[in-house]
Amino acid sequence: MTEEQWRRLDIVDRIERGEMTIAEGAGALGISPRQMKRIRKRVNRYGAVAVLHGNEGRSPKHRIGKQVRARIVQLRRKLYRGFNDQHFTGKLVEVEGLALERSTDSA
Repeated sequence: MTEEQWRRLDIVDRIERGEMTIAEGAGALGISPRQMKRIRKRVNRYGAVAVLHGNEGRSPKHRIGKQVRARIVQLRRKLYRGFNDQHFTGKLVEVEGLALERSTDSA
């Protein structure tokens, strides 16, 4: 879990023990009291896993495949070495037939 997730869990625990009110906990996390109530309810029902994001551990839906990514890296390092991002992206579309958004994560 991240530090923020541990912090949420700790504040829910403090609310349960009566050391803190829902409003104080919400203020400490920078969220609304209504959202604090939702988090508290989920933690009571599901335990610590409730503070994790629902997409935790999943890869992005629009992620490009490993083979395509490897091909792009190879093209960038060899055939299109020295091209700037915009020119390289244009060549991928025109010559290679690969239409990708410029912000595509290649990691």
